[in-house]
Amino acid sequence: MPSPVIFEQFYDGAFMISEANGDLSKDTGYMDNSTGSDVLFEGGLVIVQATAGVVTSTAGTNTGTGTVGSLSVLNPSELGAYKLTATSATVFNVTAPSGDVIGNATVGVAFAGPQVGFTITAGGTAFVAGDSFTLNVTEQTGAWQSWTGGTITTPIGILYNRVWVEAGNFRKIAVVRRNAEVNQSELQWDPAVSGSGSFATLQATAIAALATSGIIAR
Repeated sequence: MPSPVIFEQFYDGAFMISEANGDLSKDTGYMDNSTGSDVLFEGGLVIVQATAGVVTSTAGTNTGTGTVGSLSVLNPSELGAYKLTATSATVFNVTAPSGDVIGNATVGVAFAGPQVGFTITAGGTAFVAGDSFTLNVTEQTGAWQSWTGGTITTPIGILYNRVWVEAGNFRKIAVVRRNAEVNQSELQWDPAVSGSGSFATLQATAIAALATSGIIAR
């Protein structure tokens, strides 16, 4: 009688060989997807952590000649466009990409969150109600992203669990960060790495970087 075919189902941490007691080997964090498409990130994916978020500003068609600067991304933020809309010459309403109002910013006073930081500075012509700025956040501070190759100068880890992240969004994840042994053949790689003609070199770079954090690939 032939033996039945058994299909192994996916489970979190399938690439792990050993780890430290409890959760000493793992941290929690956020996985960014700054692309224009939904992405399924597989457990075992080699990922890197951004040390600072990325945010840019665009002024509306304003009467006031003031500016916005000292931009920063706080954790956790949302990816997408934050709208700053003047309700008077000195106060701006701050709306997150989700549509939630997260506070009011006073001209000349640093706005320190939640989610974003900035300072609106008055110009020679005062702002009027309806003047606006848009802050576009494309990467969270401290968020994790798929490693796409090159020199690794930021923290590196391995995505523990499979996660679906919608376009321009983020999801909470577990990251293997230290004191672990992993199965090298079960690690997952960004297409920019696995499809590269230098895949073996890039893989060796990542394996060496993981080893400096105590993550040993065998």
